[in-house]
Amino acid sequence: MNKTWIKEHWLEILLCVGIVIQIGALAVFNLTRLPYESNYDSSCAYAQIVEMWRQKRILLKDWAYQTTLGIDSPVLLGVLFYGITKNAFTAFGLANIVTVIVYAFLFYDILKQADVKKNMRLLAVLFLLTPYSTGQLGYMPMLFTSAGSYAYKLLVPLLLIDILVRMHKGQEIKKYWYLILFATFFVFDTAVSSGEYILLCAVLPLIGYEILHVLIGNDIKQIFNKRLGFLILESAIYVVGIKVGRRTGIIESVGSQMMLTKAKHFPSVIAKCLTGIFQLFGGIPDYEDIPVTQTYGMMYLFRFFLAAVILASWIYLLKHLKENEKYKELVGMITCIFAVNLIVLIFANVNYATKTFEYRYHLISMIPMILLTSIAASDLWEKRKLLEQTIVLVTIVLLLFVNVYDYKNYMRDCYNYQGDMQGITLTAEQEGVHLIITIGSESISMGRCMRNVNPNVEISTWGGYNHGVGWGASTYYFDNAHLKTPYMVLMTQKEYELMPKQIAKQLEEVQVFGIFRLYRVKENVLDGDNTLPQSGTNRDFCYSSGYEYWGKMESDGNVLSSGKKETVLRSNKKKIEKDAAYDIVVHYEVLKSKEDSAATFRVRNAQDEIIAEQEMPSDATKITIKDVSVITGMEWVRYRINAEKGSKIRIRSIETIAQ
Repeated sequence: MNKTWIKEHWLEILLCVGIVIQIGALAVFNLTRLPYESNYDSSCAYAQIVEMWRQKRILLKDWAYQTTLGIDSPVLLGVLFYGITKNAFTAFGLANIVTVIVYAFLFYDILKQADVKKNMRLLAVLFLLTPYSTGQLGYMPMLFTSAGSYAYKLLVPLLLIDILVRMHKGQEIKKYWYLILFATFFVFDTAVSSGEYILLCAVLPLIGYEILHVLIGNDIKQIFNKRLGFLILESAIYVVGIKVGRRTGIIESVGSQMMLTKAKHFPSVIAKCLTGIFQLFGGIPDYEDIPVTQTYGMMYLFRFFLAAVILASWIYLLKHLKENEKYKELVGMITCIFAVNLIVLIFANVNYATKTFEYRYHLISMIPMILLTSIAASDLWEKRKLLEQTIVLVTIVLLLFVNVYDYKNYMRDCYNYQGDMQGITLTAEQEGVHLIITIGSESISMGRCMRNVNPNVEISTWGGYNHGVGWGASTYYFDNAHLKTPYMVLMTQKEYELMPKQIAKQLEEVQVFGIFRLYRVKENVLDGDNTLPQSGTNRDFCYSSGYEYWGKMESDGNVLSSGKKETVLRSNKKKIEKDAAYDIVVHYEVLKSKEDSAATFRVRNAQDEIIAEQEMPSDATKITIKDVSVITGMEWVRYRINAEKGSKIRIRSIETIAQ
């Protein structure tokens, strides 16, 4: 390597070094920092790959998904790595590293097919791997770290763009058949997992561009071309994927609701939508009031400038499209994706919990737009004018500076209660306990992250002593029948004080970890799920959620009747999800009775019809009602126990066993 070659390729070398450092930083982060960055959302993905490996299936049993099935992220690859490493963090980190490399090569290939000069292809990759925003829903966690929730979704438009650019150049399909194969896989995968989202915001805009391309060419016969045929075929596969997702019952919307924006909100929504682009790239603080004169404030200004460069590149190329004729297809496709996404984000109310604009939705259009920075920079650089080349160099210098500063902070600032989590799970394991239930809103995030710390200790997160929290978690331990004692409970002192006395008195404090207290449970006293079980058994207590009682609630949670002829216990309304049959077992104790029967157990439906009934003999301690059939037309069923006059009966629990 001589000095002349270095002099000719110095910019290419500089960009290569920058990209190698970026990939190295991402590799180190993904292999060492994921446990400390683990949060409410990402921990759900980590736990999901562990559960998928255990169950050896993609559609999990006893699992409450979040907004999507989640397989249009590194989850599937993470499962394979988990099978090798048996560590959820390492497995997901390796999957994220593969994603980073795939994106870098795909970006480079698209620009190569578009005939962009080699050195400037690298500029787009440098832009791509910059850690603009790193919050839970920021740029980096959505793509290359954490759960990478948007990583595979975005491969759909990028792969389709790569294929279409090749088709426009007239390449033979045999040269890129593997890209078509990958594109088809990710189209189907995303459709099954996330529904219509990418079809509307990425695939249909490309179809729109191809139709527009034919109309501008003024030859309607060209409408029957292989590019449109390919996109229509992929759309059909996407629709099939949506149908498959619907059949699984997984596709649903739990988070942001796609409702139309009200007319009076249009001005504010348009403003939020445009500023959301700069928020995505870390150019506008979410909440903090930071002086721009401070280093932290200046970094926001620099990132704002980089976001502006991306948008300016697009505007520049639109203005000079005649001079850059060979790039018109790439610019046109990205413009259509950007336009459709803006329309969707303006007309649909995508505020998170109706407050914060969901700026991560801009990823679908802004990631492809980063490609245009290379084309614009290449055009400016080739002019060989001092001003234009200075603009390009200043942008590169700022990019490198932002990368150094933000990667350093990203590595350093990741922190959660990892030390406490390790201590809590180790304490449980040493005492022979393999289940910890976290209770209360303050403990949910802690519990979610703790699930992945120790493979020998299961964690179940509950919003209260009688309410298991799903949304990205196993529901197996919400069912009281699955709570094998002894187990432990983790909560704050505040949550402990809110618990019913009959439960709190049976908890034995083990140790304090910061604001959290760890308790040992010797008797099974919790119930987080009192619905009709899809399989297995659900056991309800008298204090289970939605239950009402008449009489006395005893210190151990049982209900004692008063001796009057009255309703002693009435359950919640148990919604019927599907036609099914159940055995119902009632556990009780008769202390006094004038009759052979101390009480009667009944099951009523929403139409107030008795669908099952059985007397509770005075000389027994339980009754079993066999084959209680329910159908969806009943809507719901409710249990009721009516005591006979003069009888004293203690109700302990009710089991519902799926047939």
